[in-house]
Amino acid sequence: MKKKYSIVFSITLFLPFLYFSFLSIFGISHQQGVNSNFYIFTVGFFNFLSLIIIGVYYFRKKVKLTYTNLLFYLIPLFFYLIYLIESPSNYAASRSFNMFLSFSLPGIFLGTFLGSNNFIHYIMKWIDIIVIVISVGTIISLPQIVRTDIINLGGVGYHSMSYFAALSYVLTLYLVLFGKNHQRFKYFNHNIINYIYVILIIFQLAAIFLSSGRGGFVTAILGTFVMFHYKLKKNFNFSKFLKFFFILLLAFFIIRSFVPSELEFLIDRGSQRVFSYISVRGVDLSETSGRDIVFSESIDFISEKPIIGYGFFSYIDNYIGKQYAYPHNFFLEVLLQRGVIYLFFWLTLFIIIYKKLKQGIKENDENLFILILSIYPITQLSVSGSYMMSGMFWFSISYIFNLKHLYKNRQMGKYRF
Repeated sequence: MKKKYSIVFSITLFLPFLYFSFLSIFGISHQQGVNSNFYIFTVGFFNFLSLIIIGVYYFRKKVKLTYTNLLFYLIPLFFYLIYLIESPSNYAASRSFNMFLSFSLPGIFLGTFLGSNNFIHYIMKWIDIIVIVISVGTIISLPQIVRTDIINLGGVGYHSMSYFAALSYVLTLYLVLFGKNHQRFKYFNHNIINYIYVILIIFQLAAIFLSSGRGGFVTAILGTFVMFHYKLKKNFNFSKFLKFFFILLLAFFIIRSFVPSELEFLIDRGSQRVFSYISVRGVDLSETSGRDIVFSESIDFISEKPIIGYGFFSYIDNYIGKQYAYPHNFFLEVLLQRGVIYLFFWLTLFIIIYKKLKQGIKENDENLFILILSIYPITQLSVSGSYMMSGMFWFSISYIFNLKHLYKNRQMGKYRF
């Protein structure tokens, strides 16, 4: 595959983050947010372009699909047939299916294609630029928040800004700790880039707390824990760790000395909201923006049909009378769709995926990036959103499941099959 096509795949995978970050950088705000016509057109354009590139690659190379490849490529068709059979009658269900086609379908195709060909290095080539764009887009909105006390990142609110900042933080920290495992543009191979990234991390953490999003905070914490676990496990350098910690601490105090009191107040207020669900008694779900209510309602629905559920899309027909169109939790959504049978299917799948990824990381250090990237959908789908609409979730699963194992004596950039 020609490397110039890799930018199309990278944009397609990270499009929501890049799109609204660019809007923020240029001072533009779409009042319709994700419902903006131009955003919908942009998503469709890059999805179509990516699918064309994948199709042309298979046609020209005459690559034979494995049964696993074919199975994953047929997943969108499976859900399409299910949608036709169930014929849900409300707007929320049709929107769920349209969002699946817009984000999950390209995620499945990209993950399957890149995983089966070990092409993750094509995506990694652009991660530095992606991190910078998302970070700048997030950080540049901070002064406006201080002046107006309104969180608006190109048309999306505090919830999205929290996840944007958290994803950029996780990816930045990954580049600092494991960037040498990958082939990057030569401009990003200098040591000074790591020092710049350390400073960037301070602003990213500030944005997480300023946006007061709990999901973003959990993403950052989990990502930090996983990365340091692997770093300590493999080739921990105590002197480099002290150096990194010292620079991070120094940058924090220098930046803090220039922080206006208004901004410091907003960060403190955001921090209180981030930790508001933690009390002396443990986790207090009443402080989670109504999640206690939606979780309770979901459990009531599940108890009525625990074995087979209500249907992949038609469950929304029963659920639509409530405050939310979906339960904002992966396991509750799975149980609502097809009950404990479907839940057992996913638990089995997760065990297989865990084993495959563990072996993949053991054979190829670059595959650790997929684990780090999957932290975003793992945390998001625990407290927010729907897995049917998460491109990153389907990309991670498809990539790992279709991952072609390498010989252990691989050389950097040279893949032997």
